[in-house]
Amino acid sequence: PFWGQLFNANTVEEFKAFNKKRMIDDEGKALWKDIESGACTEDPSRLNRFLLISYANLKTHRYYYWFAFPALNPAKVLTVEKPMQPLSGRFSPEVIGQIFKQHARKADSHFVVE
Repeated sequence: PFWGQLFNANTVEEFKAFNKKRMIDDEGKALWKDIESGACTEDPSRLNRFLLISYANLKTHRYYYWFAFPALNPAKVLTVEKPMQPLSGRFSPEVIGQIFKQHARKADSHFVVE
């Protein structure tokens, strides 16, 4: 699943009046909270956040929408402390097999709006 929010406005004026900056900041804070709490470790799909604001004029068939996908923007540059190495240099073949099996079970993503 993908985590996020959908806001549908009743008028184009209401659509334009949404405070988009505050809304994307709120989604970013929710993402960071899930990372800090460990919820993203338990359910990595929480990293796939979105924000969708929409308005549809059904009489004129005019549609307005605004998508946002929050991402982390660290305050300082991240550096790699150790050179990367293949999984086989770190884990046994059995453990690598278990990782791939778990990933394959969770690889079926689908879109859900609640």
